[in-house]
Amino acid sequence: MATSFKPNSAGIAALLVSGPMQAAMLAAGQDVAAEAARRAPRASGALAASFHTEPTTATIKTRGGTSRRASGRVIADVPHAAATEFGHATPAGTPVPGAHTLGLLAAAKSARGRRRR
Repeated sequence: MATSFKPNSAGIAALLVSGPMQAAMLAAGQDVAAEAARRAPRASGALAASFHTEPTTATIKTRGGTSRRASGRVIADVPHAAATEFGHATPAGTPVPGAHTLGLLAAAKSARGRRRR
């Protein structure tokens, strides 16, 4: 006996922004923030101590338009976070490469997701 799946679009949309989904996305973000803090360069320790997460709702482009989804944002809020992540130049003009702490974590998480499929 064959069964068929008929998605309930309104139910799926509600699930994607629900409290439990928000909690799951925030927990995933906290895992990333903890790993970023562990891997961050430690001249003073301020960057590592600044990583934290906040709940957000993302609007995603889909084939049918847009979809809202619960998400978690990882933030490093020290003034030198962007310069450390992406690189900068010294006052003498010498380039200092970025550490790419969050970028490398995002790439690793993306690669793990591709392997599961």
